Amino acid sequence: MTTLRFILLAWCLAGCERPTRVSVKGGTAPVFELSGSGTVAIFTIFSPDFMTKAEKPLDDNFALWKIRASGGYLYGTRIGDLGRITYGVVPLGYTQVKPTTGTPSPMIEGKNTSMLLKQPMLRELRVTYR
Repeated sequence: MTTLRFILLAWCLAGCERPTRVSVKGGTAPVFELSGSGTVAIFTIFSPDFMTKAEKPLDDNFALWKIRASGGYLYGTRIGDLGRITYGVVPLGYTQVKPTTGTPSPMIEGKNTSMLLKQPMLRELRVTYR
């Protein structure tokens, strides 16, 4: 019976979700290193003006770059498989939404910029970095 309890406990702990974390490296074309569990449905980088001039939450008028899972909101790539996202480089399995064509404007180093990572099940990770 003790062995069965141990197996059940190990099985439950193995299925636990790890919180999503993002670390940012680089300057005008930063790399967002991802860790945790779950998938990435939408990834958006907002301009420095977003925090002060946006007329509504998540105002896409201030999105410099936005990508979404090509297969739909529930079918993003697992964070462990994705690993990192480089600004302006669309990962396999994703579609660029903003800008609709071409590459996004370069980011301005030293300015506050906001990032939004949306995951299914209504989870969002918002980060403002400099």
